[in-house]
Amino acid sequence: MSKSILLSGLILLLVASCHTGNKPSDSDQSNKEVTAEQLYQVNQYLVRQDASAIKAEAARRNWNLTETPTGLFYELLKKAKETPPPSRKIIPGMRVELAYSIELMDGTPCYSSNDEGPKQFLVEKTEAERGLHEAVQLFCPGDSILLIVPPHLAFGLMGDGNRIPARAILFYHIKILSAE
Repeated sequence: MSKSILLSGLILLLVASCHTGNKPSDSDQSNKEVTAEQLYQVNQYLVRQDASAIKAEAARRNWNLTETPTGLFYELLKKAKETPPPSRKIIPGMRVELAYSIELMDGTPCYSSNDEGPKQFLVEKTEAERGLHEAVQLFCPGDSILLIVPPHLAFGLMGDGNRIPARAILFYHIKILSAE
């Protein structure tokens, strides 16, 4: 219930921040600054709530997760059989191919490479969830990883309009098939 109240408050703030006048006055400008600060505070609150929910779920499932400074959580499930040389580290601009499955925190399946085919994208260059761009740069081809991706690094306030609802925390099981 608190999430729905918070989301309703955020929507009211956004609607209230709309102004149809011709010339902004000084008080309008200060109201916008206050509103921007309020939106920032709400966003920070939501990020903290998501992190708490992820940590609680990880504890319940006995996962040993690592958290990045951006709020991405991961666990290396299986290391590649061969460690590539440092020159094979995944860097921006490389094309990666992933086998994957995505599910909601309650276990509801969303997408899978078994149904959709492998996911391919250029690191930091093409559309993919922000959390995936970050994660692949931490690992090597052949690695299998569990990622817990909070909404701000995945599909955000809106979801994907299909199988992923608004503000969903997502569990990704990925294997990096290749990086070139």
